Amino acid sequence: MNKIFTILLSILFCTQVFSQSCTPAELPSDTAIIVPPPYDEISMTGGLIPACLNTDYAQILTMKIPNTIMVFGTAVGLDSVSIEPTGAITGMPVGLDYACNPPNCLFVANETGCILLSGTVDNSNAVGDYQMSLSITAFSQLGEVPLTYPESIPDIEGVYFITVVPEGSEDCRQPLNVDNTLTNEIQISNNPNPFSSYTEINIESSVNKEITFMVKDLVGNHVRSEKLNLHAGQNIIPFDGSDLPVGMYVYLLSDGNSVISNKMLIIR
Repeated sequence: MNKIFTILLSILFCTQVFSQSCTPAELPSDTAIIVPPPYDEISMTGGLIPACLNTDYAQILTMKIPNTIMVFGTAVGLDSVSIEPTGAITGMPVGLDYACNPPNCLFVANETGCILLSGTVDNSNAVGDYQMSLSITAFSQLGEVPLTYPESIPDIEGVYFITVVPEGSEDCRQPLNVDNTLTNEIQISNNPNPFSSYTEINIESSVNKEITFMVKDLVGNHVRSEKLNLHAGQNIIPFDGSDLPVGMYVYLLSDGNSVISNKMLIIR
């Protein structure tokens, strides 16, 4: 899966994480992809979550660098990738900034790290799309190679952008409270995870309850939604993702007043 510089920026978003640090996701050892990739107009997949005027924003990008890249058909060893701790990401709406984990923004091959985009989107921003670029330096057997991501990466299609929408619009509405009684009543997981086509959502419930089960991609598109009647004990929901693009998805359970969520990763 090591395409030319296919860096893993597995996007795990959390609308209430605004600290200057982030925790990278646990990823498969052989994975070197973008999840989701830059937005592709043809497949209408990928991209970043929208931002709302005068509203806090947070998006975590988990990075995993392959230990080799292909250059003109030849595998070249890759030691690490770095970005400047400030100014390396251009095009963000006013009010947003980034921070790395590790803090020096040096991402060693075959190890995970992350970048947190966060801040409050200033009212001075116009509503619309803000195309973003990431200036990186690759340290390989060929020496230091400056690159602009994703524009100068041949195998990467699409662009990264953040869409700024008006305060109070549908995209600005916060999800139901995630710190609530559901976390005391229900525990969720899925196995296998990651998976290629099929997984099972395991729900351990202490109560009998009607809930809504939802699956979304990382830009908020609904993949699945259905009503379920949980019984106390173990409940299993089969999930077929064979027709979905590779990437990170969020599944949620809601009783109408509160919600709990977890993440699952499709790889092939």
